[in-house]
Amino acid sequence: STQSTWGKSLPVKASMSTFSPSRRIKDQVIDGAKAKYRDERNVYAANFLPENVTPQSQTEARSRTPSPVQARVNTGLRPSPPPPAPPSWQVEASLLEGVANSSNNSRYGTASRVPVGTDSPQREQETGGSHSRGNSLDLNSLPRPVESNAGQPSLNLGALPRPVEASNARGPGQTTLSGVGQSGPASLNLGSLPNPGQQNAAGQPTLNLNSLPQPAGQSGPQVAQSQNQAGNAAAGNQGFPKMEYRRVGNSGLKVSVLSYGTWITTNVNNQALTNQLVKRAWELGVNYFESAQSYGGQKGQAETLLGNALKNLNVAREELVVATKIYYGSTEKGGVNSRGLSRKHIIESAEGCLKRLQLDYVDIFFCHRYDPTCPLEESVRAMNWLVENGKCLYWGTSEFTADEIRKTHVLCERYNLIKPIVEEPMYNMLVRDKVEVEYEDLLTEYGIGNIVWMPLAGGVLSGKYREGVPPTSRMATGNEATKAILRGWIGPDSLANTNKILNQLEQVAQSLGATLPQLGLAWVIYNKDVNSAIFGATSTAQIEENIRALNILHKLTPEIDAQINTILGNQPKTLMDYMKYRPKDPRRPQAILPK
Repeated sequence: STQSTWGKSLPVKASMSTFSPSRRIKDQVIDGAKAKYRDERNVYAANFLPENVTPQSQTEARSRTPSPVQARVNTGLRPSPPPPAPPSWQVEASLLEGVANSSNNSRYGTASRVPVGTDSPQREQETGGSHSRGNSLDLNSLPRPVESNAGQPSLNLGALPRPVEASNARGPGQTTLSGVGQSGPASLNLGSLPNPGQQNAAGQPTLNLNSLPQPAGQSGPQVAQSQNQAGNAAAGNQGFPKMEYRRVGNSGLKVSVLSYGTWITTNVNNQALTNQLVKRAWELGVNYFESAQSYGGQKGQAETLLGNALKNLNVAREELVVATKIYYGSTEKGGVNSRGLSRKHIIESAEGCLKRLQLDYVDIFFCHRYDPTCPLEESVRAMNWLVENGKCLYWGTSEFTADEIRKTHVLCERYNLIKPIVEEPMYNMLVRDKVEVEYEDLLTEYGIGNIVWMPLAGGVLSGKYREGVPPTSRMATGNEATKAILRGWIGPDSLANTNKILNQLEQVAQSLGATLPQLGLAWVIYNKDVNSAIFGATSTAQIEENIRALNILHKLTPEIDAQINTILGNQPKTLMDYMKYRPKDPRRPQAILPK
C-alpha cells in the first residue's frame, strides 16, 4: 500500500522501530529496568530463599499452575455464579438476624473461627468489636433446623455449641448469641429464650424459632419490613388485604390508596379514640393522614388530636405522609386577616399548624379553597415560600376549578415558582364531574394528582341514612355547609331515589362478596386518576371494613363498572370534540385499572 506525501507516492513501512530514535530510547529504558529487577531478585534469593529454591524455580512453578480465572478462560468456562442466598429458615429466625447480608468470606456469614481468648484487631472486626472482650456463640456454627413442630421451624437445643464465656455487650454475666450486622453485633440474651415446650422424635428439647425474641442493640440489616409496609404481617392483621400505594401526580411522593382524614371526628374531642384510630389505620398500611386548621369542635382541635396520635405512634417521620389545609382560620372569632390566602394568613397559619401537629414540616400544605379577594400571584408566592423554607415538601389545591388550577400553573411557570402537585376534589358515585370531565385536560397537560374526599358521600353510600338520620352522623352533628350537601341526596325529595340506587348497588356488592361501603371505596380507587381516597371513621371496626375494600378492587371489571354506571344514571356529559363534531369519549372507561 502507499500513502501520498507532498504529491508523491511512497511505500508504507511495516515497522518504524529500526530507525526511530524515540523507540530505541524506550527499549534501552525497558532493558535497564529488567536488569535492575533481576539483580534485586537475586539479592532476595540469596538472603531469604532456601538453598534449593531459586527465583527461576518459583517462576516456573507459577507458570505451570494457572490461576482460577486463567483456568476458566483456558477451558472456555464462564466465571462461577455468586453463592446462593441463605435459606429461608436462617433469614426468618430472629436469632440469625444480621447474618443474611454479611460478607462473602462464608456462604452464610463472616466466619468467626478465631482461637478463644484472642484479643486482636482481626477478632474485633470479625466478631463485631463489642464482643471482643468476651466470647459469644458463633452463629455460623448453629445447625440447621431440620425438624418442625406444627409446620414451624425448630432448633434442636441439644445440638447447640456451648458459649464459652458470657459476652459483655449486654451486661456482665449474661450469655448471648451474637451475629455480625452492618454496623454492630446482634445479641440475643439466652436468658430471655422461652422454655422449650416441644420435643423431637429422639426426645430432645426443641425450640420454635418463630418464638425467639428480637435481638436487641443492633443496627444491622433488618429482616422485618417497616410497620406500615408489613402491616399485614403484624399480629391481628391476618385476613386483611395488602395496602397499595400510588404516586401523587407526577411527583415521586407515594401514598396509600386509602387514607385517613380527621374531618369526620372533628366534633369528638377524644384523644384516646383518635390514638386508636390512627394506630389501627397505620397497622393496616395507611401512610397518609390529613387534617385542616379549621377542623374540630373548636378550630385547630383536629390537628392537635392528630399530632398527639402521630407522636404516640412513635414511627419514623419518613414513613408518614402528613397533610393539612389552610384557608378558614384556626380561631372561632378571627379578625379581617384570619381567613383567605393572603401571604400574611398563609405563613402565620402554617406556623400554627406545625405547632399543633408537633412537626417540623408537613408533606403537603393545601390551599383549602380559592380566594377571589387576594391576587393569585400573592398566594402562589406564599406557598412557594413555604416549600423553600422547609415548612412543607409539596403544596396543592382543594376544590379549585380547572381554570383556577390552570392560572396557578401559568403563574408558576412565568415566575419560575414551585407548582402544586395535587388537587383535592370531592369524588364519589354521586359526584363525578370534576374528576371525570373538568380536570381531564389538566391531568394530561400538567400531570396533577387527585386525592379525593367524601368517597362515600358523607356516609350516604354506606346506607346508614335509609331509615333516617342517625344521631351521631354528619347530618346530625355537622355544620350547615355539610348538611346542605347531604340534603341533596337524603332530603325529602331525593331520599327515595337514593335508596333505590343503594338497593341495586347492594346486589352488585353481594355478588362480589362485599358490603356497600367497600364497593363505594373500591369504585373510587378503581379509577387510576385517583391517587388516594380519604375516609373517616369513628371506630376501628369502620377502618377495618374500609380497608377490606381492597379485596374487591381487582375483582372489578369494565363490565361491572358499566353496570354500576347504568345503575347510577349520572354519566357526566363530556365536552364537544369539534374535529369529529360529537361529544368526547368519557374518561373513566379509559382510566380504570387494567385487568
